[in-house]
Amino acid sequence: MNTTVLQRIDALPHVVLHVQHRELPAAHLRTVYAAADAAIVARTATAGKESGLVADAANHGVALLVSTPDADLAGRLRGRPWARVLRVGDAAELAAALDGPLPARPHPGAATEVGLMSPAAALARFTTLAGLQPRPMGNDHLRAGKPSSKPCVLHAQLHS
Repeated sequence: MNTTVLQRIDALPHVVLHVQHRELPAAHLRTVYAAADAAIVARTATAGKESGLVADAANHGVALLVSTPDADLAGRLRGRPWARVLRVGDAAELAAALDGPLPARPHPGAATEVGLMSPAAALARFTTLAGLQPRPMGNDHLRAGKPSSKPCVLHAQLHS
């Protein structure tokens, strides 16, 4: 993670920044999303496609600030009231976005409207890819405390 960018974000008024460099259990990750005003998905120009973190935030009802080299994803998110697409690598634009009004929270189904998977669709896809038998989508798998592989930040989700 770029410490200079994190310091600039932390210095903004009304921003509380907590960085955790570890995997989080699913229940903890849901708590982080619930407490967040927005999720930041910031990618470098050399990063590959990114939609997992974007889908997670949208499916959890968290507004998005996104900088991605994926022109297709950026195009699908532009103009959505719950997402703001930023220029890749522009720390000043990110700081200004955090200092101004944040996008609205996404409505249920917002992720699927832009072609991203819902939690049920993701579970079905990965279950099939793993060669496992599908099981009913309930909350049991969420209460199991299975770790997430995503490092996270309160008020901003960053992935290195």
